[in-house]
This record gives sequence, C-alpha cells and structure tokens, in this order.
Amino acid sequence: MLVAMAVPARADGPPSGIIGPIFGAREGILDVGPQFQLGALWGVEAGWQPMRPAQRIGLALRWRTIFSGYWSADSSNVAAGLRVIEMDGGAYARFAVSDKGRYFDLGGGWSVLRSNVPLAPKNQRSYTGPWAGLALEQLIGDSTFVTFEIRAGELASGPTTLSAIFGVKFGV
Repeated sequence: MLVAMAVPARADGPPSGIIGPIFGAREGILDVGPQFQLGALWGVEAGWQPMRPAQRIGLALRWRTIFSGYWSADSSNVAAGLRVIEMDGGAYARFAVSDKGRYFDLGGGWSVLRSNVPLAPKNQRSYTGPWAGLALEQLIGDSTFVTFEIRAGELASGPTTLSAIFGVKFGV
C-alpha cells in the first residue's frame, strides 16, 4: 500500500490536441535529386490524437505547414537556391509501445507544395500528391511530445523528397 501511494496515478491520458514547431533536413530523391543538395526544413504541426491511458492502438489526425530551403547542386539551375512551402494533412495509426508514453506512428496523407523554381518531373512550380511517414513519439511530463519522423513526400506525382523531421509538440 505504501508503494501505491508513492507512485502518482495518472487519471487522464496524454493530451488529445497538440501544436508545436518542427525542424529537420530534407533531400530530393529520384527526378529532383540531381537539381538540389540537402536542405533544411522548419514549420509548425498541429493535430488531434486522442488516447486513453490503457489504450494500445489509436488514430491521429495531423496537419503541417513546412518551409524548406535547399542549395543548388547544378550550375545550370536558374536559382542559386530552392525555396518551398508545403501544406499537408494526414492520418496516423498510433501504437503505444510502452506504458511510459512512447508511441510508434505509421501514417500518410496529401500535400500541396509550391516552389520558387520549376521542379522535375513535370517542370512545374506547384504539385499535389501523397506522402507516407513513420514516427517515434515520446511523451515528456504530462503534456509535451518529442517526435522523430522519417517521411517520403510527393510520392508518384511530384518532386519526391526524403525528410527527417524533429518536433516538440505541446498539449492543448
């Protein structure tokens, strides 16, 4: 009984609403790969991811605005750098992998992006298309999540990129 009193009980689960900054690195692959080198990304992510304390599987809905900047890898590029703004939304299946607030997320969705220069494969500045991501998320304290995600974007329809995204999201 003394041990039970020493460990505080968590009556509520993790926060359902989240919002916070994201940052990371992004590399163009496939058709757009030869045009631009490794770039940086930054932005904001918000979402709704309800999970009760004993729940092992759940669903999350998230949306992001991402800004990216790349350096030119080809001297024939018109611009010395590439700037991209992207907005996306998606759904994730969430799996609780421990009782300590650690989650494994597998998801996908749709994005819209716009660049300052035309990009392969269609030599356009605007694209829409699907993306897929795999994330590990850790709850710190009662309401802060730290996330690492690997994401492939604009699959099959646009400039395909591979991203490593770090995030710190706060419960709301």
